[in-house]
Amino acid sequence: MKCNVLITDEYQWKKISRNKVDIFFKGDLDSACIEILFSFPMKDDTFIQQYINTININFAVVISAENFCIMVVDKIRSIPIVYTNISDVWYVDCRSSTILELTSEIKIDKSSALSVAMSGYTTGDNTIFESIKSLMAGQLVILRSLRSISKIQYYQYLPKVFNCNNVKQLEHELEQVTLNILKKTIDSLNGRQAIIPLSAGNDSRLIASGFKYLGYENVKCYSYGFKDFESDTSKNIADKLGYKWKFIKLNIKKEKKFYKSKEFEEYLKFSDVSTSIPVVRWLSTVRILKESGWINKDAVFINGNTGDFISGGHISPKIYREENRGVSNDKISIDCMLDSFIEKHYNLWGRLYNTKNKSIIKPLLFREYEKLLKENSEISIEAAYESLEYFHRQSKYVISAQRVYEYYGYEWRLPLWDIGYLEFWSKVPVNLKYKQKLYKDMLFHANWSGVWSIPINKSNVRPKWIIPLRKITQIVFLILGNNKAYWHRFEVSVFRYWMDNGRVTTMFPYSEFLFNNDIRGVQSLISKKYLENNKITSIFFKL
Repeated sequence: MKCNVLITDEYQWKKISRNKVDIFFKGDLDSACIEILFSFPMKDDTFIQQYINTININFAVVISAENFCIMVVDKIRSIPIVYTNISDVWYVDCRSSTILELTSEIKIDKSSALSVAMSGYTTGDNTIFESIKSLMAGQLVILRSLRSISKIQYYQYLPKVFNCNNVKQLEHELEQVTLNILKKTIDSLNGRQAIIPLSAGNDSRLIASGFKYLGYENVKCYSYGFKDFESDTSKNIADKLGYKWKFIKLNIKKEKKFYKSKEFEEYLKFSDVSTSIPVVRWLSTVRILKESGWINKDAVFINGNTGDFISGGHISPKIYREENRGVSNDKISIDCMLDSFIEKHYNLWGRLYNTKNKSIIKPLLFREYEKLLKENSEISIEAAYESLEYFHRQSKYVISAQRVYEYYGYEWRLPLWDIGYLEFWSKVPVNLKYKQKLYKDMLFHANWSGVWSIPINKSNVRPKWIIPLRKITQIVFLILGNNKAYWHRFEVSVFRYWMDNGRVTTMFPYSEFLFNNDIRGVQSLISKKYLENNKITSIFFKL
C-alpha cells in the first residue's frame, strides 16, 4: 500500500521520522505521547482507540509507514484532515487544495454541494468532492490497503438522560469544572500573553473574568466594529478587570479592499478542506492587531467558542419537552427532530428550502442519526439534535474559525470545548440546559471578579444614521399589517449590509443585498461564492 502525506511544516505542523515511520502532528503532544504513537504499528485497533481517547488536548496526527496509515483528529475536530485515493495511491493532507492540484478527475458530490449551499457545511464525512473524505470529530481512520479502511468513532458527544435531585450541587460542580479548565488553559500558556476577543455576552466574559479570578495578569482584550453597547460593555469589563483593552474600528473602504486582496485569496485557499464555507469574520481584526504591534508575537488567542451551544442554548423549542420524558425513538419524534434541524440550519437560501431539496438532505441526516443508534440503544430527541449539530455545524464550521489565528501565525485555545466540559454537559438534565439555565445561574451566582452585574447582550442598532430610517419602515410594516417575518426579510435586504459589526458584508456589493429576500444574511452569499470558487455553478442550483 502506498500513502503520500502531503502535509508540510506550515502553520504549526511538525514531522518526526524513525525506522521508516513518519509521524505528522499538530498540537502540544509531549515526548511520552510521541513514543507511544511510534508503537502503534505493533498494536491492535483496540489499543490504538483506547489510547487516543485519553489524549485531551487539541491535536491531529497522521502516522505513515510502509503498510499502513493512521489518521486521527481530536474530539472536536479542531484540526481537520482529509484523504482520498488517486490511481491506487492514498493521499492525506490538512486541506484539500493540494489534493485537488494532483488531478482534474475528481468529481463534485452534488448532494454535498447542495448541503453547503443550504447550510454552509457538508453532512457526515463527505466533502464537496465525491472521492475526498474528511475525518469527523472524534474519529480514527486506519488504512491498511486500498480496500481495508477502518473508520472508528472513538468518541462521540451524545448527552444522556439524567435526573438531578440537587441543582445547587450541580451548579457548584459546574463552577469547579469551569475553573479547573481555565486553570489548565492558563498552565498551557507558560506565561505568554492571552488575547481575548471580548464581547458583551457570557462566554468571552467567562474567560476574562475567570482568568482574573485565578490571578492571571498577562491578558489583553479587544473589541471591533462599531462604537456601541457591545464595545462600551467590552471596555467596561476590561477596565474593571484591570486588563488593557483596544478598540478596532473597521473602515468600509479598507475592508472592501482587503476582501479583494491576494492575502484574502490565500487565506481562503489555506482554510479550505471542502467541508464548510470559510469563517472570515475575525480575519481582518487579527491582521490589524498583528500589524499594530499591540500584541506579542507569541500571543495566544482565547475565545468563548462556543459556550452557548455546549450549555444548551441551541436546543430547539420545537422538540424540547418541559416534562423531560426522556427517551423517545418513535418515527414521529425522529421526523420532528430532523425537520426542526433542517429548518434551523438549512435555510441560507429561501429558494433552496423546498420539498425536493429537503428530501435530499433529510436521508443524509437520518443516516448520521442511525450511526448514533449503533452505539446507543436509547437516545433522547434533544440529545440527537445536539449531537447532530456538534458533528456538523460546530465541528465543521464554527470551530474552523481557529484557522484565522493560525493564518497569521498565532496559537489558540478553546477552553469551553475542553473534554471536562463535554463530559459535564453530557450529563446535565435537558431542563437545566434549555435556554442555558444552569450555565447562566452559575455565572451570575459565582460573579467572578465582579463583572456579572454589567448588562449582557443589550439590543443595540448601529450606525446611528440608520436608526430613524429603520424605525420609519417598521411603522410602515406595522400599519400594513405585515408580520415579523416580512419585516425581518426587509431588514436583511435593505439595512443589514450597513449594520454588520464585522464588515463582512463588504465582501459583496450592496446590490446583492438590496431587496434580495432570498437570503438569510451574508452567510448565504458566502456559501454561493464558496461553491463558485470551487467551480460549482448552476448545474446544482440556480442562484
